[in-house]
Amino acid sequence: MRSGTQRREIRLEGEAVHYVLRRSGRRRSVGLTLGPEGLRVNAPSRLPLQDLEEILRSKAAWILRKRADLEIRLNARPQLEDGSSLTYLGAPLLLRRAERIKRVERDGEVLWLPPVGPEETRAQLRNWYLREARGYLPGRVDALRGNLSPSRVLVSSARKRWGSCNSRGELRFNWRLMLAPRELVDYVVVHELCHLVELNHSPAYWRQVELRLPDWRARHEELRRRGFEFDL
Repeated sequence: MRSGTQRREIRLEGEAVHYVLRRSGRRRSVGLTLGPEGLRVNAPSRLPLQDLEEILRSKAAWILRKRADLEIRLNARPQLEDGSSLTYLGAPLLLRRAERIKRVERDGEVLWLPPVGPEETRAQLRNWYLREARGYLPGRVDALRGNLSPSRVLVSSARKRWGSCNSRGELRFNWRLMLAPRELVDYVVVHELCHLVELNHSPAYWRQVELRLPDWRARHEELRRRGFEFDL
């Protein structure tokens, strides 16, 4: 088998699933990722196609469930039409377009958009929220940190995490938090701050969270339930 990329189709539990297959001589195992562009399969060059497809069939329930979840998230994304709205820290912002606008601008409760296509609009909005997050989130860390001292506060575009903390004391937060209500933002900030004390999710760690945020369970559940809403 040669290295390279192919577009293929397989039937899983009676459903047609299209996927992009990328082979590499350096891979030793099969990796699956499912995103807005669909299913991507990374496989070793020498793995026979029959064996690869048997692996996909063994993962059929996972693939189909993830695909259904992804469709729900994509359908929940705002359409970004003139007169529609987005949330900013849980509050609505009205979207309006104007010929004179070159980039996204906020004027009170109105977010002005340039006259570009939907994907360029989405990209510009992501950059705007990213800039807003870099201005807002470090301030929330400072307000909630108490006697804890992170070494750095960074903003990321991670797809799967709202925040993270590493052994160097660096905190990273997802810019998508800027679409969530303030109380959920604060939960994520406290969650990561407490990893400066316990870099795990042990009972001792959750005691640290509860000391700082007694209602953390309700906030955690709301973020888990509504998280797909906070995206572009």
